[in-house]
Amino acid sequence: MSRHRTAALVGNPNAGKSALFNALTGARQKIANYPGVTVERKSGRLILPSGEPMELTDLPGSYGLNPTSPDEEVTAKVILGQFPGEASPDVIVLVLDASNLEQHLVFAQEVIELGKPTVVALNMVDLAERDGLVLDPKALEEALGVPVIPTEARHKRGITELLQAVDEVATGTYEPKPHRIQGTPPVLKNAVNQLMAQLEKLAPGLPNARWVALRLLDGDQTIADALSEGRLGTLASANTSQPAGSLVAAQL
Repeated sequence: MSRHRTAALVGNPNAGKSALFNALTGARQKIANYPGVTVERKSGRLILPSGEPMELTDLPGSYGLNPTSPDEEVTAKVILGQFPGEASPDVIVLVLDASNLEQHLVFAQEVIELGKPTVVALNMVDLAERDGLVLDPKALEEALGVPVIPTEARHKRGITELLQAVDEVATGTYEPKPHRIQGTPPVLKNAVNQLMAQLEKLAPGLPNARWVALRLLDGDQTIADALSEGRLGTLASANTSQPAGSLVAAQL
């Protein structure tokens, strides 16, 4: 029997992930701890518009993919496909607080740079409108290169549209074209190119060599360990993240 498709909710703390998780899964939830850590694992089941079941995990809130806490470490490892017994999700549902969009877009760009199928839930649009903010989800979708769905999790607004977008991305009906960060400084670009050439010699056919080079330059110990232990091909094949927080922030 083939496994169900999987999705993960990711986002900054207080983005409304829990409310969105409840709206999507209802009573079909399981709560436990991740093995070996005291971090709560919340998962639930939903049915896509196509009729296909999907397992949804609510990952701990995170400010970046370069972890500074046990919660952030779990989130990064799950997305990387490096948490024991936990497969990398097929679809990422990136939850943004529409009323605090500027701050949340820093982490959003990191996640979108993963190159994984991603859907943005532009949550709390009611609070943004209350504050007088004018939102243009279509313009944001064009800027990010992934579907952007306005939601109000507490009132279950946008849930049907969000499920439809997840369904289309999961099945390949809609193919996101995430926009890469532009304007890399020349010194950084030269360093990345040199590292990429070396990496491709060490691991021919390495997917996303640019990502690996940027992570190494950013001092990511997980990637450095994978390189020294000969696990780089396996790690990169998860097609996971672009550079961690400090490097991304510098380029933004």
